[in-house]
Amino acid sequence: MKQTGAMLKYTDNEMWTSKQYHLKCQNELGFEKAPHYHKYLEEQFPGLKKENKTLFVHHILGSASARKKYTDYLVVPLTLEEHAKVHKNLPFWFMMYLPKAIKLLNGYVIHLEDKLNGEK
Repeated sequence: MKQTGAMLKYTDNEMWTSKQYHLKCQNELGFEKAPHYHKYLEEQFPGLKKENKTLFVHHILGSASARKKYTDYLVVPLTLEEHAKVHKNLPFWFMMYLPKAIKLLNGYVIHLEDKLNGEK
């Protein structure tokens, strides 16, 4: 796939607008909601809880305003100050926070494995 102006060239024969491509991804991937994962993150980061909100969950992929979020599993907790900086340079932010999001998700998988094995 390569971008040509406002169009995305998916194959040699198909030209799609970015909206059409998004809908294709959404239909193929779906959107994964993860309320249990968010509850786990609240336990790890008390600032995410409503009563003392100093952190906010931010999705690594997609845009909430454009309704293009793909998964609740690739998120990182950010302060409002960090969030403001994120939108000034999204590609840099993505590369900087993706490892953190993966590390958090890995911690969640370990947490679930421990629960299955009767630990914790």
